[in-house]
Amino acid sequence: MEDFEHCLGSLIALSRLACRCPERFAKGLGPRKPTGSLEEQEEQQEQEDRLRLDYCEPYHYEHMEPLNIAKPEDAKIIQVWAEVASRLAKHAQPTLELELMCDCADAATANAVVTPLYDLPILDSFAIRLAKYHNKGLQSFADAVYDRITGRSPTSTFHRWNDLSIEVRLRILEYTGLVADNEEVFWHQRWGYFMPQRITSCRVLACRSSHTATSTQRLAGTCDNHLIIRSLFPVFKQMKAEASTIFFSKNSFVVMPRIGVELFLNSIGRSNINRLRRLEIVIAHPEYPCFGEAARSYLSWLRAIELLKGSANLSALTLSFSYFSSPEDDRRNQQRVLRKTMQILTVLKGLKDFWVLEWSKYVVFEDRETYETDLRSREERLEKIVMGEEYNALTRGKDKVTENMTSMTGFVTTPPGSGFSIQNEDVEISVVWLILLGLLRSTKGTRFDRIWQRKTVCDEV
Repeated sequence: MEDFEHCLGSLIALSRLACRCPERFAKGLGPRKPTGSLEEQEEQQEQEDRLRLDYCEPYHYEHMEPLNIAKPEDAKIIQVWAEVASRLAKHAQPTLELELMCDCADAATANAVVTPLYDLPILDSFAIRLAKYHNKGLQSFADAVYDRITGRSPTSTFHRWNDLSIEVRLRILEYTGLVADNEEVFWHQRWGYFMPQRITSCRVLACRSSHTATSTQRLAGTCDNHLIIRSLFPVFKQMKAEASTIFFSKNSFVVMPRIGVELFLNSIGRSNINRLRRLEIVIAHPEYPCFGEAARSYLSWLRAIELLKGSANLSALTLSFSYFSSPEDDRRNQQRVLRKTMQILTVLKGLKDFWVLEWSKYVVFEDRETYETDLRSREERLEKIVMGEEYNALTRGKDKVTENMTSMTGFVTTPPGSGFSIQNEDVEISVVWLILLGLLRSTKGTRFDRIWQRKTVCDEV
């Protein structure tokens, strides 16, 4: 029995290896003799450890090119994988938990990779990923493969959905993936809706919110990074309005830089603009001349504001405006650009709330109290331009977003006379981000966590 389990475990490990590490698989699986210096041997051992059966840390194998059956070397790998899968199918039981990750260049490659799986018995637990990023065609194929391997019906039908009251139907939809875990959904003109990968706590191999994938875990609710079920909209047409109501009213939408605001609003349509309750606009670098009078982004900005003015339910909308701090020597110019931007927003009369959020990337300082006071003062001045002199955002809920600003946020206080200083700017930034990385997992939901999310995405734009 132990021999069988060892053999089965080896087969599963081989299947993962064949798809994740094709160049390693093609070179053979025999143990390597340590070579080189002690440091090189340790690096070799680390690489070997990454191939172990229980290795599932994300992102370490993301650099690999997708398999393409049109390439002879990839076709050979797929052929070997088919042999491994065939051996696995002869001994597998329904209790087998199988995960297959194989990023594929096209549908033909994906079909060749999954075909050997059809000889398996019906499995209770299965996960498959066919692409690192979203691919509509491959996603449908992955779903079909999942349904076949697990014996589930490809569709679910609400036979008496309309017999339920509207209140009950909306309540049910709130418990689907239409509402993100932290009720915050990012949107970018290049990627559409997404959750920033680097800040997710998801550890599921086949998480649909980040990849072209599907898994049993999503049905069991064990994935922290819940799927935003946009597929509900076209599949159940009678539910489209209700699903849209929940999706757009229960989530806060974070729209990324430049012309993205207008594109986002146009993409969702006027009826869904009216459903929005929380919208955050992130401007990565307002000190840049992207709001110049003749700039494309400036004209797009004006059109976006007109869309909000004409279609949004302003009395129910909380609008947030986020930007990253400029270095102190350029802050005056940045504030000048921001004041001009706020003047444009004054046409949005009757907003429920308006919050300005300055996200600082410069967190090594000596006087934290002065820093916080100055930051809040800058935010308040901009908020009052839009909402009036009597407006106080902190009493309107903004304090819940900023209450953890200085608690576990990676701030490094250097008391005067402590002798601690960093002169080299590159070294300073590296030290700061090492500190932030170390605190990342303990700051979920804090202001720092929000800074990290927005910086991560803006850096990738």
